[in-house]
Amino acid sequence: YSSYQPEKVLSESMKHLPVIFHENEIVESYLMTAYKNITDKYLFNDLLKSVYYYKSDSNPVLTAPDYLKTIAYIARKVSNNKKLFLYSAKIMSDEAMSSILSNVKSDMLFRSYEKKLIKNGELPSPYSENIIRGRKFVKIPSGRYLFGNGDKDFVPSVIKNDYEIPHNIYLESFFISSSEVTNSDYYSFLRENKKWKKSNIDFLLKEGLVNEDYLKDWKNDAPMSEEKNFSVRFVSFYAAEAYCRWLSKKLEPDLKNYQVALPDEYQWEAAASYSEKHSRLLLDVKGSLWEWCENWFFPGDFINPSTGTGTDIMIEKSPVNTDMFRSLEKSVRGGSWVNNNVEISTRASQPPQWCTPFLGFRPVLMRINNVGK
Repeated sequence: YSSYQPEKVLSESMKHLPVIFHENEIVESYLMTAYKNITDKYLFNDLLKSVYYYKSDSNPVLTAPDYLKTIAYIARKVSNNKKLFLYSAKIMSDEAMSSILSNVKSDMLFRSYEKKLIKNGELPSPYSENIIRGRKFVKIPSGRYLFGNGDKDFVPSVIKNDYEIPHNIYLESFFISSSEVTNSDYYSFLRENKKWKKSNIDFLLKEGLVNEDYLKDWKNDAPMSEEKNFSVRFVSFYAAEAYCRWLSKKLEPDLKNYQVALPDEYQWEAAASYSEKHSRLLLDVKGSLWEWCENWFFPGDFINPSTGTGTDIMIEKSPVNTDMFRSLEKSVRGGSWVNNNVEISTRASQPPQWCTPFLGFRPVLMRINNVGK
């Protein structure tokens, strides 16, 4: 886990490297390969020290300018790694960045550099999107994402709960709705799916698909006119899932290999984190309504994720048929208007038939059989 702080073996070895091995191609190749194993700021710091010691004949304590020069050197040496500058900004502390870039505003610098990479096609545009029945879906690029404790410092002593232990997962790219599904959106679904109308609640209750509060704030089978653009609530997981299946059938032919679905927890957290780093691409991702997720809730998912989209790089698939251990509740994310101090990484769960004033949903658009690698 990236919260575990390893010994600084690499930097210690380079610190005592005989001068005759400085500027050695084999040693340099070894160091340039090491960056692929970086998952947190401890390992990144260790690599920076290692490269600095390798390039320097003396062993002084690194200063802020030394770090900046070393980052630039690694970025030039590592093949196709022009994003390293942005990566370093992501995992270095604000204090460290302010000491390196004391005379400029770092956020402006990184935004301008990011725009340059996007313009040159070297970084996916955060503004790539699809429009489906008037609803905007924003693209979340593929890659490895760190899950588990939001933007907190990755120091074991401050991790109070096991479920906050960060874990690194690869996700294929997907699109996510820029906002929660509204009453108006859901009403369009009901006009073509009479089974899910509020007036049919007795049948839905009998089937175990909702509870007695289904669409509680609607009048008859329609939302209040002044609330048509509000996020729909009092909808169960099963109702949200049915909406996604319906919207999948509305996709244009050029999206025939895609489907609309509820996000699993890893897609949701990756999208929320990505949104915060790109001028909040998603609306009301925190503090509006809890949002239904596809996966069943397991408190120990940080050990062995139950997602079909993300795959933990540390753990191979279990030979045990996990279907027999199905949870009783579905995961929900994002917090609601009555919750305080909800982080991107905050996990919660609800029985799938529950309909409450604190629950809504936000669909994703992803490739069919989109499975992490």
